[in-house]
Amino acid sequence: MTTDELMQQMGFDRLGLSPERDGTVMWLLSYGARDLLVILPEAPQIKEVAEAIYDAGARDKRDEIGGKWKDFLEAVRLPTVNTIWQRARELQKEKHAATAAAGSMRHPFDPFP
Repeated sequence: MTTDELMQQMGFDRLGLSPERDGTVMWLLSYGARDLLVILPEAPQIKEVAEAIYDAGARDKRDEIGGKWKDFLEAVRLPTVNTIWQRARELQKEKHAATAAAGSMRHPFDPFP
């Protein structure tokens, strides 16, 4: 089985030669709303295929997590979200203080006053 046959068997579409890199071929796998782009040499070894797919998946996941983190930071910057976070922190401190106070009280059935 050739590398092209293997990539096609896994569902990748051959896009053609990469305009940025000489002697490399671009492969695209569409799944859901996202696409996975793999760039391989024209005649890669099987090991290179596995590494390229792994690297493309890691890059895709890193971009996804980075986008979610950016969205979170943007949400926290909004004034209404900041006041909500501040109020949540205040309530958390009050709850911790109440828990600590309740834990430090003497048990009512303690035989040693």
